[in-house]
Amino acid sequence: MKLQLHLGAHKTATTHLQNLLSHCVDQMAPQTGYASTDEVRQNFHLANHLSPPEHSRAYFTELSNRSYETLIVSEENICGHTAHCFQENKLYAKLPQRLSTISYFKEIFDDIEIWFSIRRQADFIPSLYCEALRWRRFQPFSDTFDGIHKQSWMPTLNALKTFFPGSKVNVLLYDHYQANVPMIMRRMAGLDDLPQLDPQAVVNTSVKGASVTATKWLNHLAFGLTPRGTVNKVDKLIRPFVSARFQPYSVGQLEVLEELYLSDIKRIKQNAGLTTTGRGWDMMDARRVS
Repeated sequence: MKLQLHLGAHKTATTHLQNLLSHCVDQMAPQTGYASTDEVRQNFHLANHLSPPEHSRAYFTELSNRSYETLIVSEENICGHTAHCFQENKLYAKLPQRLSTISYFKEIFDDIEIWFSIRRQADFIPSLYCEALRWRRFQPFSDTFDGIHKQSWMPTLNALKTFFPGSKVNVLLYDHYQANVPMIMRRMAGLDDLPQLDPQAVVNTSVKGASVTATKWLNHLAFGLTPRGTVNKVDKLIRPFVSARFQPYSVGQLEVLEELYLSDIKRIKQNAGLTTTGRGWDMMDARRVS
């Protein structure tokens, strides 16, 4: 059986893709199966997770023994959680250790194809921060990655390539996600005709910039003791009246992060172990990179 393994990254339309896959289960190519993300999360073993490792392995082994030719799994939290941006100074710092919990995948599946989307750091890191705030007490943006925001995608991609030797590692560009959806669904699930989904119903949009600012002040007034997820309640009240995303960077910082992104693009193109998949790659002008 072939495993189509979609690993994120976070905040690159993962929820949209997962909902699209769920809506299309009955229309997928014959002998193609999809393990819903909720089910995978209930049966996936990681530190502090209720599912013991032997249960997790039994679950995926049972899936691999079904009569499918292809199984689709989409779970970005295999790489890490958004809240880890407050605990680590590198993006997906513990990815090798987390991947080691699924090393048996290479035994139970005949072939594994990886899918991973990247996004401009100047947009990705603020969006990741906003998502992390949904699940924990408020922390200032300066705590994200200990203030080290020049986070290259290359360590993450190289970790995937190293852990899955011989597997195709597809790297996609988030900016071109909508244009790439038909190709992704065709290659993953053998689908040509896709249903129309309400974008608002299937996308976890980031909290607004004004919501972060308001929560920051509330947290200050509460001496740092605002409850977990306060930003969600604030955002629900503010969202109808504001539209600006959270963008904390200066012009100079934006330029530095854009250069980093272009450098990553150039290195990905030159990396024989990575496959630049989908639209957008030919449009990337890396000539600014020295």
